[in-house]
This record gives sequence, C-alpha cells and structure tokens, in this order.
Amino acid sequence: MSEELTKTIFCANCQEETEHELNANPSGEVQATCSVCERVLKFPAGINKEEFEAAIITHKIVNLGQVTQESIDRNLAELAE
Repeated sequence: MSEELTKTIFCANCQEETEHELNANPSGEVQATCSVCERVLKFPAGINKEEFEAAIITHKIVNLGQVTQESIDRNLAELAE
C-alpha cells in the first residue's frame, strides 16, 4: 500500500490554503483533491516540480477572491427567508 501524498494548495471553493491529496488519473494527469470540500484540481501529465509549483501559484492568484456558485446560492437562500 502506498502512502498518501499531500500538498497544501489554495482552494478556490474554500478560499483558503487546504491540504490536497495528490493522485494520478489513468491518463497520467495529476489530480489534487481538497481535503475540506473535495474539489479536484487537474494538472497535465508529465508536469515537473517547477511547473507544478508555478501552476499552484498562478491558480491562487487567479482564484483569490472568487465568488463561488455555492456562496451565491447561500446568499439567495438567506434573502428568501
């Protein structure tokens, strides 16, 4: 049995840094699954460490402050009460 591989990555849904479990899908893409909300990020097959680190930084920059559909739905539900 292999050990669980994790990486701290910004989760766009949670809007915070969370632990993500790293796996590879059958086509070799790297999948990072958030330990809090279970959202999955995908990175290309064959990505190296430097490219992976750069992709994680870019992901955080473009998703920081993102308004999620869940937050919109929660707000609408509160307004309807």
